[in-house]
Amino acid sequence: MREIIKNVLSEAMGVPNNIVNVAHEIYKKAIDSIDDDMTFEDLDGYNIDLNGDYDIADLTIKKIEINFDMREGDEIVIAGMATPDDFEVTKKYNIKSTQPKKEFKIQFVIVAPENVTGSDIKKLMYDDRIEFVSSISHELKHKYDSFKKPKGTMKQRSEYLTYIKNNFATITPLNKFIHNLYYTHMVENLVRPSEFAGAIVAAGITKKEFYDFLMDNRTYKRLVEIRDFTYDKLREDLKNDMSKILEIFKINNIEYLGLSEDQIIDKTLQLFFLNLKNWKAEMFHKMLSTNFLESLMGFSSEKDRFFQKYIKNLEKFDDNYKKYFEYEEKMFNFVAIKMIKKIGKLYDMTKNVKTESIINWELWQKIKGESSKIVTELKYPTPKVQKQTTKPKKPSK
Repeated sequence: MREIIKNVLSEAMGVPNNIVNVAHEIYKKAIDSIDDDMTFEDLDGYNIDLNGDYDIADLTIKKIEINFDMREGDEIVIAGMATPDDFEVTKKYNIKSTQPKKEFKIQFVIVAPENVTGSDIKKLMYDDRIEFVSSISHELKHKYDSFKKPKGTMKQRSEYLTYIKNNFATITPLNKFIHNLYYTHMVENLVRPSEFAGAIVAAGITKKEFYDFLMDNRTYKRLVEIRDFTYDKLREDLKNDMSKILEIFKINNIEYLGLSEDQIIDKTLQLFFLNLKNWKAEMFHKMLSTNFLESLMGFSSEKDRFFQKYIKNLEKFDDNYKKYFEYEEKMFNFVAIKMIKKIGKLYDMTKNVKTESIINWELWQKIKGESSKIVTELKYPTPKVQKQTTKPKKPSK
């Protein structure tokens, strides 16, 4: 009975039953499948296939594929993990997952020197077991969410991908802002409790240790930072990044001579807001295009109306970037507080006796992100509404 109650509590807090156990099993079998004398070339693209019944609540996974994506760097570090995101567009322009329900694929993106060995990678995985188990739990929850709700909106998925794939040159405060948008997106919020639960179990945390563990956990720290975000603080951070901003302005031929520091910040935020809208529109257009001709020649009238509706929604703040940032400030605060409370309730998952998915955002962006070109004009302007030229006739009496 106690186990049943624990499972019900776990589900209520957003952590599917047995998800952490499956994550831990994947972690252990990945380590066991690596030979000590494997080289960088051996490891890059290395696949591990697991077959069996891996139960997560009402989902049974029959096949698991683990893939290693090695990237050359000075130190050995896990940059992040990824799972496939294959989908098709429905007749109503929603998206539907096409991933096999009983299969789970996960990729470990690891940065290491060229002379790395399998023994070194195993040591990394042992030393960073909390990060590995919590991130595998994170990715498994994405799989479970896709299983429970295979259909989603085009807007939700396209904006999620927009945040992952873009950055605003090398301006750190605005790239942190993009990271905040990614971190508080609904798709990520659904997996956050499972990620934290994986960390608790991997670290073997007791109830007595829970508070200190929570305070020191990267998920909690990130949520606190997001909760405390303000538009005014963003402006101050940008002033400290002024040398980078001026360098970007020079590269992109953006006039700034004669402008005050605050005016340069205004121009930077205005350009960021414009580029963010372009990125969103381009991703939405790309996902909506079901064939090569559509991406070149445009959509049919019905599909184009759907696209234009989204463009109009992007312009709800017009060019008022301050209003947009203040809106996101409120959203960050609301979402972060809600999630902090939710992971705090995972106290019940800790032990009574003692027995931790993009992990490094900047490193992940260097590997997987796209170097977005900064532009000064909207690619998809809001369609103008034609004004009536003739007065409407008075109704007859």
